[in-house]
Amino acid sequence: MGEPGRTTEAVEAAGICVMAERLAIDISVKVKSVRKDGRV
Repeated sequence: MGEPGRTTEAVEAAGICVMAERLAIDISVKVKSVRKDGRV
């Protein structure tokens, strides 16, 4: 199955990737809504 340490590292890395992706989506959504309003 591999070393336990490596699997936890992979899980953490995947979690960070998911968080970063959600953050990017959240930012893009906010930017779009700001552009619609015309306000910063």
